Amino acid sequence: MPTSLFYPAIATGLVLALLVSIYTDLKTREISNWVVVAASVWGLLVWTVFHGFSGLGTSAAGGFASFSIFLLMAMLGNLGMGDVKLMGAMGCLLGWPLAITGVLHTVISGSVFAILWVLFSKKLWTTLKNLYTITVSWLLPGRKRVQLQELETSSLPYGVAIAVGGIWTLAAVKIPAFDLFRLIF
Repeated sequence: MPTSLFYPAIATGLVLALLVSIYTDLKTREISNWVVVAASVWGLLVWTVFHGFSGLGTSAAGGFASFSIFLLMAMLGNLGMGDVKLMGAMGCLLGWPLAITGVLHTVISGSVFAILWVLFSKKLWTTLKNLYTITVSWLLPGRKRVQLQELETSSLPYGVAIAVGGIWTLAAVKIPAFDLFRLIF
């Protein structure tokens, strides 16, 4: 199989999965398991067809790394498991070590998206009060530590940030100046 088809196969699978995930996340605040499974299988398959068993390992390592990093974030109460699984699928498609670049781009995209979401959803005051409450409860001795789940919050469709991070990473493959990971490290 010609290797010139590798990038288009990976990019097409990732973009399709991300577009469907944006739609479902905005509409229902969920990311469909069938999209995650299909994207993961596609990534593992494409990497294996083009690069043999080493490609399978590269894809699996990328999926494991992305999934693990976002699982830690979810355990802190910041993300839903659909976001974690979508990052795992993105990692399978990008492969190791590009998956780490995808994580960095996604975290940066998510930070910017969260700020914009707070501003445009008119939740700035609530967010600032929550930030103050959590900070004071964790820093001052003798106070009960307040958890994020105890406060009034609105959910953020993080699938949008994952999509921006994924597309940013695909662009960085073709335009190295877009690759923040290489610029920073």
